[in-house]
Amino acid sequence: MSQANSKMSKEEIEAELERLQPFLHSIELPYGLVTSRIQRVQNLVGHAWDTLLQVFGGSLAGQSVMDVACCNGGFSFHAAKAGADRVWGFDVVDRYIEQANFEKRALGVTNVDFDVVDLNDLDPERHGQFDVTLCFGIMYHLENPVAAMRKMAALTKKAILVDTNIFEAQNRAPTFRVVILKASDPDSGQTRASLWRKSDVCQLKPNKAAVEEVLKFVGFETVRPIAHTQDTPSPRYENEKKVSFLALREGMSLTPAASEP
Repeated sequence: MSQANSKMSKEEIEAELERLQPFLHSIELPYGLVTSRIQRVQNLVGHAWDTLLQVFGGSLAGQSVMDVACCNGGFSFHAAKAGADRVWGFDVVDRYIEQANFEKRALGVTNVDFDVVDLNDLDPERHGQFDVTLCFGIMYHLENPVAAMRKMAALTKKAILVDTNIFEAQNRAPTFRVVILKASDPDSGQTRASLWRKSDVCQLKPNKAAVEEVLKFVGFETVRPIAHTQDTPSPRYENEKKVSFLALREGMSLTPAASEP
């Protein structure tokens, strides 16, 4: 991670942590401070990150990374720590990006940028293209998952790592389940993970086969779910309520260790 010395004092960081709470990603800051105790980033990294790094020789050195619906940036900073030359995180929620930019200042990071952008507005001419896309915790929230994944694919040159909740269909055919959710109440401390829901939404939650078929349809030649191991911290992966998928463009290779038997 390209980093300069933080220009923020401990007192300044503590004040911003208090002002911007709660944070949904746990990020270590200077002076032994931390944004949150929620282990979302750590659980996913423990489950899927090594599989992604195997494709690129053990690090993201020389690669550019796009972090879709980045929240307060935990995965963006982790990609930078893994050696990525450039990382761009975006989210539709202003507050999350304010949090992420505060963390960037606190850490003195120079190769990670954050913007407020709607996924539906992604445009390769405006935003460029990236070697790697991180798509975590967003696919099962989408009203139009094929169109949205096509948008991401247009900006992705080599690989996309998708982590999503799924439902177990009675048959193995690619299937989506309709889920209707009410708008988030921004004044409720219980809804910080749902600030993007500014109105009622209809989301299409995929089963495992649907994720694979959509990723192939939008142009990724190889798609593999990442197998659960005993080292995976979260039982949701063991129960397959949540699954990670690594999808690669033509010409990229997936090592045997990265795929299921």
